[in-house]
Amino acid sequence: MPPLRPLLLFLLGLAAMPLCCLAQPAPARSAGAAYTSAAALQDRGLYDLAAKEWLAMLRAHPEDPLASRARYNLGVCRFQQGDFSAAAKEFQAAATGKYAESVAAAAWANLGLARFNLASSLPPEQQPAASEGYRQAVAAFDRLLKEFPQSSQVATSHYYRGESLAALGETAEAAKSFSAVLTDPNASALHEASRISLARAELESGEPAKAEATLNSLLAATPAGAPLSEAYLLRGEARLAAGNPQAAAEDFAKAAADADPAAMDSVLERHAFALYTGKDYANASDLYARLANRYPDSPLAADARVACAKCLMLSGLDRQAERAFAKLWNAAPTADNAEAAHWLVQTLLKRGKHEEAAQLARQALATSPPPQWRAPLQLALADGLSEQPDGQREALQLFTRYAREHAGA
Repeated sequence: MPPLRPLLLFLLGLAAMPLCCLAQPAPARSAGAAYTSAAALQDRGLYDLAAKEWLAMLRAHPEDPLASRARYNLGVCRFQQGDFSAAAKEFQAAATGKYAESVAAAAWANLGLARFNLASSLPPEQQPAASEGYRQAVAAFDRLLKEFPQSSQVATSHYYRGESLAALGETAEAAKSFSAVLTDPNASALHEASRISLARAELESGEPAKAEATLNSLLAATPAGAPLSEAYLLRGEARLAAGNPQAAAEDFAKAAADADPAAMDSVLERHAFALYTGKDYANASDLYARLANRYPDSPLAADARVACAKCLMLSGLDRQAERAFAKLWNAAPTADNAEAAHWLVQTLLKRGKHEEAAQLARQALATSPPPQWRAPLQLALADGLSEQPDGQREALQLFTRYAREHAGA
């Protein structure tokens, strides 16, 4: 539910790993001058130039004890450049190469983070590669946690281990990692994000009561005036899953108070859905209309228009619902709009307009609607025909065919 989690996590990762940005100081050795020059560039944020200096040093002094630090810092530069694949390669080499002791803990942690960011950046069609990347990230974090349990990178590694596992759908194991962060008093900077992620993992594991309790503790500990939209959104989902749509609607309304404008259409949709689930059709209709009118280009707008009209119908406002459904269908009489046609047919049947309902059902069926609307439209056509003397024979055939096709369903 989180809006573009990878970007958020990337920023958290940079803040949580101090070794990721500043080069480590060099002892006075033969390669020291080259190291100092590259480190100065890196510390100024000139990662392109620093990377060239690190490469030059590694070519000139491949066996120097400073080489592992140089390779680690080259990985930092690649990470900052957004080349997570190259960064992972350098962190792996730094963690396992000669003289790795001084950088191994940070290298394993940042190797995991680089693999996580790389997996998060892959498009949906590369899901198998992303899954493998998350598993490799977990392996790197596990190495850090096993070999360096006192490292300053432990809490951050637990957090991103949890995010990697959550991305793999292993929510129960992910919850353990997020809980480990919360037991670390020195990881307070990660506690809010960990509670959010823990609650999400609990919700996805089918434990909405636990998720709500986790979010209650977060909300109770958050100072007044702090942005809480994500917490309220998630608690709303937990309450909705627990069968409490009224309380969920209250949370979604609170989430709207400081929600990201880019996500407001989604917040409105969840609020409207909670009202709909709680059978508050009048207010749900208003919210669906607001969504469609304020965000006409939203991917949620089309469904919101149909839902708005449906709520009017469920509120007993049949004539308003009929006009709304007719407007939707006439604007786009296609298979994609079959739901609007179905509900328009239902309003017509309810008002005794059987011939008009049958004509519309036949028109909608001619568009080859999706299966979930084809059967209801076939029944509606039969209903409309059954009330017409010259249509009763066809209606009987349609009822018989429907019964045969759906026997045992």
